[in-house]
Amino acid sequence: MDWRRIPSLSALRAFEAVLRTGGISRAAAELNVTHAAISQHVRALENELGLPLVQRNGAGTQGTPEGEDFGRSLSAAFAMVSDSVEELRAANSPSRLTISTTPAFAESWLMPRLGSFWAKHPSIQLNLIPSKVLTDFRTDRVDLAVRYGAGKWPGLISEHLFDAAFVVVATPDLVKKHHLSTTADFSGLPWLFEAGQAEQFSWAVELGLDPTKASIQEFSTNTLVLAATRSGYGVSVQSSTLIRDDLDAGTLEILASEPSSSLGYHIVRLTKALRVDAQSFVSWLNNEIVKTGGK
Repeated sequence: MDWRRIPSLSALRAFEAVLRTGGISRAAAELNVTHAAISQHVRALENELGLPLVQRNGAGTQGTPEGEDFGRSLSAAFAMVSDSVEELRAANSPSRLTISTTPAFAESWLMPRLGSFWAKHPSIQLNLIPSKVLTDFRTDRVDLAVRYGAGKWPGLISEHLFDAAFVVVATPDLVKKHHLSTTADFSGLPWLFEAGQAEQFSWAVELGLDPTKASIQEFSTNTLVLAATRSGYGVSVQSSTLIRDDLDAGTLEILASEPSSSLGYHIVRLTKALRVDAQSFVSWLNNEIVKTGGK
């Protein structure tokens, strides 16, 4: 590489920041330099390359066609450098693995089993982030995510963990009290749903739930829905895997189930090689699934 033909790093950083932020003032604030310094760097870069790279308008600054292409290349290159630096820092510090997961999976499936992971990997610090929203891996600094769905998330690699069909569940006392035997009885029951989870609600409607006749109570999280269901306040739609312990203990009964489903839990990550600690977690996760038969 002939470094004499490559413009100064300061000029490249300034230009990339201008295009990414959309303005010289914003770039100056981000890099903690003056407006004049950014303008000088951009002009010097244009003079060195022999073509205009930015054009000013009333709303701010944008790149010329050549400038936009060059800016995208710089952003990608700087992101690669940043990732490499973070990996080196992580390798020289206590291992901390950040995992984003749905709140229901974290509480009902993951937490009861984490003791065996810590026993095998005591040096790995886990940072669990329960969230309903699929994470932005770069900005959120998340290593892995566990998500429920069909397994297709653009730009990400997903690995199927286990199927988890929907079931309608209630306590045995509630089943006995309402003399439940067929799905025709469902609309007269008190129904419990997590707010915003349209998939479970739509499935219940297909099963026979009439929203105009049913008493429906919504909660902010599935954790609260499960707590209310276990307390006998109503019936709810749950992932069969997440309530396996309740079914085995007899605290909940299945009233109806999904005959087949393409939905399940997946481990999701960026399209790049995993760190050693992340590989350890994925291997442990898969071993736990095999050990419990996906339950």
